[in-house]
Amino acid sequence: MTIESKCDACGRAITIADAEAPRLCVDCAKKTGLAYPLASRRGVWPCMRCGATVLVRAQVRERGMQGESDHARAQAAPFAITYGKGEEYAPGFMNVAKQPSAKPDLDVAFGVLDAYVCRGCGFVEWYAQEPEKIPIGPTFGTSLVEVPGGAPYRGR
Repeated sequence: MTIESKCDACGRAITIADAEAPRLCVDCAKKTGLAYPLASRRGVWPCMRCGATVLVRAQVRERGMQGESDHARAQAAPFAITYGKGEEYAPGFMNVAKQPSAKPDLDVAFGVLDAYVCRGCGFVEWYAQEPEKIPIGPTFGTSLVEVPGGAPYRGR
């Protein structure tokens, strides 16, 4: 089911996939630095610290620089566990071929972080969206840590 709406930022007519989708056109969505919000990974329960029942769900963003020259400008990107592998032009004069790069691709975020902030005490809980899709390896700055044994860890 598609819904006709207007972009909340610029007012342009848009079509969104469902009522939960952000009401932003493609251009404005990119400018916000937000990823498409997925269903909440947190259940509906009071604050674990103070018991208050009003929380703010926020997709956290980070500020980075786009461009590598004197014309670099600030860019917002979703705060995530890691980002996709980037590409860059191969060295050489007038080379238009791209090659893999160690520089991350900020347009491909894995494990986008949601924060839940208690309105009562300010306590923050973090949840990563789609943790099963987070790539593992040195290029991504990630590694797996597996707890031995079959039973849940209960402390010592």
